[in-house]
Amino acid sequence: MLKKIIVAALIVTSAVFAQIGVGGRAAVNYGTVWGDHTDEVKGGFGFNAGAAAKIDILPLITFVPGVEVELRRVSADAVFYDEFSYAFWYLDFPLLARFNIIPMFFADAGLNIGFNLVASQTTKISGVEKTEDVENVKTVDFGIVIGGGVTVIPNLDINLRAVIGFANMVDDFSDVGTKNLRFQAGVTYWFM
Repeated sequence: MLKKIIVAALIVTSAVFAQIGVGGRAAVNYGTVWGDHTDEVKGGFGFNAGAAAKIDILPLITFVPGVEVELRRVSADAVFYDEFSYAFWYLDFPLLARFNIIPMFFADAGLNIGFNLVASQTTKISGVEKTEDVENVKTVDFGIVIGGGVTVIPNLDINLRAVIGFANMVDDFSDVGTKNLRFQAGVTYWFM
């Protein structure tokens, strides 16, 4: 009896692990903001990198959770400065449903929850650059992710995503309604 239980446990475990893939993801992003009073804000380039899992639910639907570290940048027009920009470091948790349209192409949709780790502003006037921490950035950011991609080879995906934030970025100005908006172009290499 014990042998049958062990054999059954091994079969179930191998079936579960055969359905799960683990990979690394890296992307370049272009971020800006949307909402009230954002006319003077310009975008900026950043990046993100992390790990993802691929869990098959049905033949056409896969759950793709991840954990990523992301650098988001934006700049703004300023009257008194030559340059004025912000840099935000986030720990992001994308939770996506992947719809496998045809064997090579897929569409992604889901949620993104981010935690602000560090925020800083950089000003430049007459060639002198100054960087300071920004204290009033909200800790939690959440939004939706919409995207798609192509599987180039069985272990390599190329994808494009839009991440639309719904949380105000700044604590002190909750009536302003400035929210994150990012576009990402990335690759995921699946190790297993």
